Amino acid sequence: MQQIDSYPISLAEQKQIITGDAHTISVVIACYNVEKYIARCVESFLHQTYSKVELILVDDGSTDRTGQICDAYAAAHNGIKVLHQANTGQGEARNRGVLAASGEYISFADADDYAESQLLEILYTVLREFDADVSICSYFQETEQAAGKGISEIIQSPSETMQNDKVQPEKKACVRLNILNKDELLTCLVEEDEKCPIRNAVWNKLYKKTLLQDLRMSAHKYEDILYTVQVMAGAQKACYIDMPLYHYIIDRKDSTMNQYSWNNILQYQIPAYREKDQVLIDAGRADLAVEHDYMVYKKLLLLYTQARREKTVSGHHFMKELEPVLRGSREQFEQLYSCRIADPHQKMRMRMFLLAPVLYNVFMDLNDRIILPLRQKGHTDI
Repeated sequence: MQQIDSYPISLAEQKQIITGDAHTISVVIACYNVEKYIARCVESFLHQTYSKVELILVDDGSTDRTGQICDAYAAAHNGIKVLHQANTGQGEARNRGVLAASGEYISFADADDYAESQLLEILYTVLREFDADVSICSYFQETEQAAGKGISEIIQSPSETMQNDKVQPEKKACVRLNILNKDELLTCLVEEDEKCPIRNAVWNKLYKKTLLQDLRMSAHKYEDILYTVQVMAGAQKACYIDMPLYHYIIDRKDSTMNQYSWNNILQYQIPAYREKDQVLIDAGRADLAVEHDYMVYKKLLLLYTQARREKTVSGHHFMKELEPVLRGSREQFEQLYSCRIADPHQKMRMRMFLLAPVLYNVFMDLNDRIILPLRQKGHTDI
């Protein structure tokens, strides 16, 4: 992995002057019942410093005013296309948007999120300069209540040019940039490297359209999981820049993600993880498939613990359904918990669960009631 610790970025105050080598970027936005948020998202892309932008708004069978708002924007702006369809889910809506895109480069956004004005210019500049297939930036994670107020958690330690959770207004800034080959890219994705967080999400990225042309997102929930690893397995070079330029809203109560139940994890997320394993194996990275399985079992045990803490009927049912899935780790236990990124504490917890879930639950009760409060008290006393 080549790391450039001081990469200069131009933060233009005016829209970029289009030259002969500038290319159209198509931004695909799937929209479903987002009448409260879609204007904020669209406006953030209409005011990009890179001006050769096409917006593809896919109204996925909305039952509120989303479709009318999209049509109004298309009537007022030549660079906006609106597609209306029966509700088929976010993955299929995005697929249709990609097929309708005329740009040489593709980006995605969720309709309830929004972007910094420099997002596309910076991702395009970096991708072109290093002849990469995909460019990726870090992002802000914020609540809907805090959106636009500068109260955000940055998902990535920002460079010194970032302060108060916003990009400084100077015309020049220096940030850290990582240039990754395919193996490094897949490794960062699987290991969830905090220094270079690639993540499963399709937003906060800019892709060469040719990278996506033979791929389709699943119609099922958690479509990003499989799609992103397929994209990254096809990329020969990627750029990751530590500038947070995308705002991801995490707590909208009526969002598609918040409507997912425990059952959705069993029905859609776990099968998507298994398909992701096969992509890694087909890419010649069986070692990463093992690491990925370790990460999956780690997350599932955490979800089991969260469901136990919930003390609800649905949580209890989820625990019972998840138990046989977690016991599947027994088949490759030593291989999983001796992989390069394995944590001995996770090995101890899973071993305890496999011995007896009741024993694990007693241990976690003690941890919640005694150990964690003592640790918190110790930090307070220091």
